[in-house]
Amino acid sequence: MNQNASAAQQAAILHGEGPAAVIAGPGSGKTFVITRRLNTLLNVLHTDPGEILTITYTNKAAAEMKRRAEALLGSTASEMTFGTFHSVFFSILRQTFHLTADNILKNKTRHMILDDIIRTLRLESTDPAALMQELASLISRVKNGAVLSGGETGLLTGAELQDACRLYEKRMRELKLIDFDDMLLKCRKLLLQDERTLRYWQGRFRFLQIDEFQDISPMQYEVVKLLALPENNLFVVGDDDQAIYGFRGATPGILKTFREDFPEHKLCILSQNFRSAKPVVEAASLVISENKDRIEKQFEAFDCTGEPVSIREYADRSEEIRETLQTIRSGAESGRRVYEDYAILLRTNALAGAWAEALAAAGIPYQIKESVRDIYDSMPGKDLFAYLSVASGDMRRASFFRIMNRPFRYISRSAAGSETVDFAELKAYYRDSPAVLQRIEALEWDLGRLKRLKPYAAVHYILNAMGYLEFLREYGAEHHADAGALTGTAEEIAERARGFDSLSAWKEAICRQRESAKEAPEKAGVHLMTMHASKGLEFREVFLPGLSEGTVPYGRPASGNNMEEERRLFYVAMTRAKKRLYLSFCKTGGGRSLRPSRFLKGLMDGSSAPVCPSPDF
Repeated sequence: MNQNASAAQQAAILHGEGPAAVIAGPGSGKTFVITRRLNTLLNVLHTDPGEILTITYTNKAAAEMKRRAEALLGSTASEMTFGTFHSVFFSILRQTFHLTADNILKNKTRHMILDDIIRTLRLESTDPAALMQELASLISRVKNGAVLSGGETGLLTGAELQDACRLYEKRMRELKLIDFDDMLLKCRKLLLQDERTLRYWQGRFRFLQIDEFQDISPMQYEVVKLLALPENNLFVVGDDDQAIYGFRGATPGILKTFREDFPEHKLCILSQNFRSAKPVVEAASLVISENKDRIEKQFEAFDCTGEPVSIREYADRSEEIRETLQTIRSGAESGRRVYEDYAILLRTNALAGAWAEALAAAGIPYQIKESVRDIYDSMPGKDLFAYLSVASGDMRRASFFRIMNRPFRYISRSAAGSETVDFAELKAYYRDSPAVLQRIEALEWDLGRLKRLKPYAAVHYILNAMGYLEFLREYGAEHHADAGALTGTAEEIAERARGFDSLSAWKEAICRQRESAKEAPEKAGVHLMTMHASKGLEFREVFLPGLSEGTVPYGRPASGNNMEEERRLFYVAMTRAKKRLYLSFCKTGGGRSLRPSRFLKGLMDGSSAPVCPSPDF
């Protein structure tokens, strides 16, 4: 018997030969089960340690699994194999084709290849970094068999994507390189076509353990089934309620597929949550129970203490940020908590950037491991700040040229002959062109008005009264850019302007945030990240702000599957909390009224979570 193991954990730990599915909810001790089962394989079945393969989702998880196995089993654990899908697949390819690490595509080379493709195809974008990221993602999806509709190709047309894939493969062959997708695709092809190689690896790894099984793709599953034959000693651990990587090809139905493929499998459901307090478990369970495409299960908390989940309504994001940071600061300064006890989890990278800016402005230390996009370095960001700078008296040609035809006013660069633009000279230049002259006079009047407005009102005036939002929509259509992303960026910048009395104060806050961001990965403080990045982590107290329709769930999910994945993502974020969970939403944002997320409805209708005040659904 394993000391301190629950009955469900014990059943999984003692599983020997044949297929098994372990449904492991949040905080249910799946790593404990996987490492303890190694002892069963070694000391009960007397398995050769070299025949045991444990696959995890990340290198970090593989290292942690190996560390725990070594602590439990000593040096014997070093004879076992722990790795990610990619590392295992590359090992198979390396032995067959004599590859080395030099054959793996590096980030620098990948950047060079994608940049060359963008220039060759003359692809245009207001955000080159976003275009490169989008291109890499689309090429990966196509390589993995996805058939994309026109709407899914984002910043590229279907023909451009086809050409990009062709050029990418050609360049990879020339350089004799493989990427992560190739590791899977080429390994699958090898095992399907070379029976001798397949039989070798089937004998080499007689027992397979797969962690985070819900996150694997159908093609990865196909390779796993090949390796498991003929004995099918396949031990999979996962939770369909935590499947949040649909955009990578994963599907929550993979666990159901496993159970259908192996009807003789043993099923173990780890239903006890050892991480979160009872109010958190009950609230999260209520939310996820709304999903239809899931394996039915009930979870209970080991810790029956804890404060009720807090659900709060705020007038706008500035109030939400102010009150949240005050709660965090009070806890830390009182000595009851340290800043590292808190986590703020956001739905999008842009929101993480907004909160990083607020934390830096408040002087609260924070840590963020993700690369947060600098929204002010985008085309809308540069344009809006150029407008504000010109309005405040910066009439240098570079600043003025950036905004003079956004929206289009038919002003020629040759109309400004000196380094400093003068409206009198512009009007004199166009005295015989009444239509252009009228636009110049309107621009001069608008800039005069902007000078008298605070940043938030000024940005809204640029977006709406001066027609900049409409310009972005037209620009997106003309240049195959994502107009929704452009306008969303502009509106996000407007939201961040709240609370600043002057342009100089806003710029100073941005500078502080940029300096703070350089240190964020290394220093201690409040944990700040997206909901996706929080998977697998846990924190004493968790804040989930911005829970409004359009943000959570994000956008307008077109299908029930997308909506259920959004709910699973929210569930994952909720279950990161150990002791206290704070949920909040705003009544207004982006100059319009907002509705609380539909995912909160059940909590606010019937749970014990306090609501202050009660919203109108």
